Amino acid sequence: MPASSFPVYLILPNKSLSAGLAEFLSVDWDTKSDMVLRDLAIEENLPQVEQLNYSILAYKGGQSVWQYITKKYGREKVGEVFQQMRRTQNAEKGFESALGVDFEKLTEDWHDYLKKEYWSDINKREKLSDFSEKLTDRSKTKNFYNVSPAFSPDGNTIAYFTDQSGYMDLVLLNVSSGKQKKRLIRGNNSPDFEELKWLQPGLSWSPNGKQIAFASKSGEEDSIIIVNVKNGKYKKIPIGLDGVFTTSWHPSGNKIAFIGQKNNSNDLYLIDLDDNVVTNLSNDIYSDFNPSWSLDGSKIFFSSDRSNYKPDIDMSELDFSNNDIFYYDLNTKSVNQVTNTSYHEDYPVVTKDNILFYTADYNGVHNIFMHNLDTDETKPITNVITGIQQIDVNRSSNKIVFSGYKDRGWDLFLIDNPTTIEGKEIPPTVFYATKDEVEEFEDLRFVKDKSNIDEPEDYSKYIFARSYKQYNNADGKNADIDSIPDTFIPVLLSIIYLEQQDLQILLGAMLWEIIKLDLLLI
Repeated sequence: MPASSFPVYLILPNKSLSAGLAEFLSVDWDTKSDMVLRDLAIEENLPQVEQLNYSILAYKGGQSVWQYITKKYGREKVGEVFQQMRRTQNAEKGFESALGVDFEKLTEDWHDYLKKEYWSDINKREKLSDFSEKLTDRSKTKNFYNVSPAFSPDGNTIAYFTDQSGYMDLVLLNVSSGKQKKRLIRGNNSPDFEELKWLQPGLSWSPNGKQIAFASKSGEEDSIIIVNVKNGKYKKIPIGLDGVFTTSWHPSGNKIAFIGQKNNSNDLYLIDLDDNVVTNLSNDIYSDFNPSWSLDGSKIFFSSDRSNYKPDIDMSELDFSNNDIFYYDLNTKSVNQVTNTSYHEDYPVVTKDNILFYTADYNGVHNIFMHNLDTDETKPITNVITGIQQIDVNRSSNKIVFSGYKDRGWDLFLIDNPTTIEGKEIPPTVFYATKDEVEEFEDLRFVKDKSNIDEPEDYSKYIFARSYKQYNNADGKNADIDSIPDTFIPVLLSIIYLEQQDLQILLGAMLWEIIKLDLLLI
């Protein structure tokens, strides 16, 4: 094969340089990316560039390497690296020809960059173990995700999703002992549990503690699954929407709030379990996330990107990059805003004392905030090195469980008596303090291409699990799916579940997969 037509991806040394490049080209550096690298910088033995080839480091670690290259050598060096790789037919020689350094020196320089970027910042923050009790231990189970924790009504059990078995499972944990009680659902083992929505999870207990609800891709469509805690038997409730996420059971009634997606819009929905009638509560162009009931059942708190709306503004000019906290009042049927900030707030939960807890990436790190709904006073109660997501509060309001990032993955942690914690001071990260500095180059992601594009095939109802393809439509509409490379399948699986801010990630991932199918970077 002549060098001019040799596929560049065949000479890439590892996944990080390809996946990291897709991240770098498609998304801006953000607080989640910064969290992953701040955590990595703590390690005594930082990985070599060639070792960034698994889990999230293949993406965010690789993105950081390309970020460093552009800061040190200039953005044009990205294209030059690939031109030299194609010319020399060798990855390391390509880097050395373009940058003047081999992989060993590139690794050394990248490590120095990470230390300068993060070490001075780390001393100003707390480790997760400084203020909370660790409930799961990934160092023993060797998994990546322990997410979406939810207290049972009596507060004695926590349900959560974990990939300990290699698939995403629903597991119950005893709060007192910290030990697993049982695995209630094994994910990915049947069409009913093809995907347990771990990217937008949400577990919710029934008021009597006998059942748990969650969303799942079930065959051709998304459904709400209600599983019996005692015997594991379940029933499936098809919803008839393009996507279903994040369930929240009414604290005393037979209703479940959830996020539904239809016509590219994420809205707040309610289903009455007595007759399975589904109602769209918000029904607008905005995206809503992570609903949670007030304990009296009169309000549903949620996060949304709707706060920037003004009647006279062009919708195409709105900034959807951050969410605020809102609540839907079931008595007045109105949406009311609680927070109004320039940072991203999510995962609201309300206590019996009218105290709202939520996460926010104020000054560049996702921490837990406490907001008194009676006095409107707000304060952060954590100041972590890495980041926190997916919180829940027990009915007694004396414990918070959350998923915290540490050592390259997510574990569950418990905080006692959160309402008594003094407010924390959160200094800005280096990234957050400099994020508004303008980089002088043309961002091709926002250059509009007016060329005609064929309407894509609709795979939203296709079952991708290879053992269950016989359940697909018999008319052969999607018969060509087997010709699609395996690397495209995760992209197709996620395409109907995207949040608006995730579209750039998808485009970058698809761009790189196309390149890997023999197109060249010129």
